[in-house]
Amino acid sequence: MKRLSVCMIVKDEEALLSRCLDSVRNIAEEIIIVDTGSSDRTKEIAREYTDLIFDYEWCNDFAAARNESIRFATGKWVLVLDADEYLSADDESKWLDFIAQQTPKSNVGYTITVVNYSGSSESMEQVSTAPVTRLFPNFMGIQFYRPIHEQLCIGEEDAKVYTQMTDLCIYHTGYQEQTVVKKDKHTRNMKIFEEMQRQKAMSAYDWFTLGNQYRFADDSVNAMLAYEKSFEEADETSAWYPYCLMALISLYIENDKLKDSWFLTEEKLSNFRSYPEYFTIKGAHYESFGLYEKAIECYKKAIEKADYKARFEATAWLVNPSYGYDVPVNQLIKLSFRLCRNEEAVYWLGKKLLRDKKNVNVLFSLLEWLSLNDNEQSIKRFLDANYDTQEMSHCLILFKVFLALGNHRMVNHYYDLLSDEVTLTDRDQLRYALINKNKNLWAESVRNLSSEIKKDSFLQRQLIIGCMFFKQKDKLEFFKSSDCSGENELLNALYNFMEKKEIVSDDVAENYSTELFLLAKDLFLLGYYEEFDNLVNYTNHPKLINDVGNYFFSVNQMQDAMNYYSLLLSRQQLDDRSYENLAFYHEAQGYREDALEFFAESLKLSPEKKHLYYPIICISEPEEKKSYFNKLVDNYPYVSDISFLMEMCNN
Repeated sequence: MKRLSVCMIVKDEEALLSRCLDSVRNIAEEIIIVDTGSSDRTKEIAREYTDLIFDYEWCNDFAAARNESIRFATGKWVLVLDADEYLSADDESKWLDFIAQQTPKSNVGYTITVVNYSGSSESMEQVSTAPVTRLFPNFMGIQFYRPIHEQLCIGEEDAKVYTQMTDLCIYHTGYQEQTVVKKDKHTRNMKIFEEMQRQKAMSAYDWFTLGNQYRFADDSVNAMLAYEKSFEEADETSAWYPYCLMALISLYIENDKLKDSWFLTEEKLSNFRSYPEYFTIKGAHYESFGLYEKAIECYKKAIEKADYKARFEATAWLVNPSYGYDVPVNQLIKLSFRLCRNEEAVYWLGKKLLRDKKNVNVLFSLLEWLSLNDNEQSIKRFLDANYDTQEMSHCLILFKVFLALGNHRMVNHYYDLLSDEVTLTDRDQLRYALINKNKNLWAESVRNLSSEIKKDSFLQRQLIIGCMFFKQKDKLEFFKSSDCSGENELLNALYNFMEKKEIVSDDVAENYSTELFLLAKDLFLLGYYEEFDNLVNYTNHPKLINDVGNYFFSVNQMQDAMNYYSLLLSRQQLDDRSYENLAFYHEAQGYREDALEFFAESLKLSPEKKHLYYPIICISEPEEKKSYFNKLVDNYPYVSDISFLMEMCNN
């Protein structure tokens, strides 16, 4: 008898089918494809792997189609896959060993972790996991029931299959944006759910899966309603229950329903306190209301829990690995910088980078801070200890990050280490020319990129910087007269600034505040300090000056930050973020009276900032404490029902 039959239902899957079938060809002795009406090359591709291809008329019922595929299986075990899923080549021996060691039981199926990648297909930046029972013994009456997000039962729908968790994984990309748009899965799935609701055939599990469907469609209101209905009848021992719980808590937090999210955290999620999710979620609540020390304590506890479970158990998390490391570490970095604990923030940035040395965003953040606060020899020693300069991929990553940072010496250091086979793109050459103040290379790159500059804000910025430094107003004259993605008003203003030293108008400064800040930041990073000062001074707008001051504050350039803050303070033009930065800075320095004044000013401008109330209450006099707490309750009436906030008031 064959050991394993892989059973699939497919339709128009030519883009992904080969990847799936390649991933199982070494473990499956039989592949069965049920096609529900493909009009592309799906069946042609399938024939390269199997002769067992069958047509089936789609009837809006996934269970019926699944059962049709199982009907043809002759293997001892059945593994069900979708075309947008695949197995890791590194796990082949693990799959074969597992199947060889198990004895088939008539009422037992095996639950596998599905790792879901969502977001853009290029970055696959959002990762989640879910348990799905996909492996079960053949010839024992096990079939699928429920028309969508189908479940396994024995003979009849009430006789459910018992599940055992495994450490096996399936990888899934079906909810990446391009696939969702192309196949319109949401519309297809919603038709099935609507029919089930019409027939009043929705179980607690169905409401949970409907909530997932709404969530993928960014409909948080209906997602919450569906999860709430699921929760009313959910069996807390169900494998999917923690996923429903975490999904509902997360949506409550996202929609500022913190009374409800805190209740579920303390009443339900606390039953899973051995997992990191409980502490990460608690930390998020504390952080929302400015109880930063408690939040930091929880985030560190989450990391400890994940580390401990990783050493002694197969699974270190309850529903999502990011809750055990990425989320708490990200928040520790953010809070450490906010509280002016720069060394702690850099420590956590370094820890995160060493976990994934090719994480360009983390590398950029760390090197941005180090470039402005440490010497080059120390930076090189750190990088040499953690990156292999003999490996071109490492050199290229470091080169590109320093290219973005505009660091002249470090860019050239890693450029010299690149092999002759590495050719810079025109885009990189343009930036490289600015860093090395090479007018001819810059002009050549501008010519090569002329058509792209008109629709790319980064390239437009490099054009403007070169025009400023190399005194090439004629090139800006050409681009401002052509269609540059609606940026003509800004380009005209900058042209007049360079030509006639005209002050940039308030309207332009307001409408293009982000573009002006990015331009100013780039000038500073590139070391074009005269051009930087001229831009800030001739714009002379409080939005730009606040943004520049806050940037300097974020990278620990305190003298520069304080110079801009002092200027704004004298003009009474500090914004709420600048006041907040000054408040945390003065509190960290022990100047509580000054901190109190700055916190108060920030709250005047933005009374909705609930994270500022606790810090100001902590340093206020008794009567003021009560006043600020009452203002918090006025803005957020639900806080009187959150236990830790009432403790804050009583203390």
